[in-house]
Amino acid sequence: MKKILLLSFVMVAALSTSYSQNPVPNPGFENWSGGNPDNWSSTNITGFIGVTQSSDAHTGTSSARGDVISAFGFPVPPLLFSLTNDTGKGFSVSQNFTTLEFWYKLSSDSGDVLDALVGMFDDAGNAIASGGQEFPVQSTWTHVALPIFYTPGKSAASCEISFAIVNDTIHLGSFMEIDDVSLTNNPTGITQHNPAGIQSFSVFPNPAKGEATVRYFTVNASPLEISLYDMTGKKVFATSHPTTPGMHQEQLDVSKLNSGAYLCMLKTGNDVVKKVVSVMK
Repeated sequence: MKKILLLSFVMVAALSTSYSQNPVPNPGFENWSGGNPDNWSSTNITGFIGVTQSSDAHTGTSSARGDVISAFGFPVPPLLFSLTNDTGKGFSVSQNFTTLEFWYKLSSDSGDVLDALVGMFDDAGNAIASGGQEFPVQSTWTHVALPIFYTPGKSAASCEISFAIVNDTIHLGSFMEIDDVSLTNNPTGITQHNPAGIQSFSVFPNPAKGEATVRYFTVNASPLEISLYDMTGKKVFATSHPTTPGMHQEQLDVSKLNSGAYLCMLKTGNDVVKKVVSVMK
């Protein structure tokens, strides 16, 4: 009996220590205010609420749910992201965590996927590590352990995390549920490398009418160019500006473009990413 009690105490202590070391704020989305989970934000605006508190939880009493909603006649995907600290770059961390872990559900009949992204920054706000991946439909709570890849010799001081539904064309009816987000040190299968300059690139709504939103994560502080090409290869839109490491969203005016398919290209340094976006008049 004493051995059983001792073993139980050791297990509880280990779990408590693991939880207390998790720096992710409000990791189980138990606390909400102003329509958003505390210490997190979303694409919610008055009249168009895609991220809500759900009673369908992996543990505890609630999780964060994100639905693709209709806004001005177009499907808009949900985006859930951690808020920043006083430095403007995520929440504080005290070590180089190697894994982002979370539990999720995803419902979609049209090929939409869950996009999870994590970025680490040093005390000067420079991006030093990242991890990102897309995940398929899951009808039951599913555990994910996403590796974080570091630039060698760098130390993390803050972290940004985001979750979104992405696809070349987003569909109404798709939704995600996220719960129990944590940063851990599971070293299995992790190697270090220099992360690419642009990650988690998406364009929505798609098709776009009047305006398209470009969402992307940059690892380095460098000039960024966004271009649109028609199917003949003619450049019909271009803008360039300096960018800082982290998650970004900006709007493109496509109201003057003819209906049809266009290639949206982002370029920073030697890194180039592309997606096809449709424009409707």
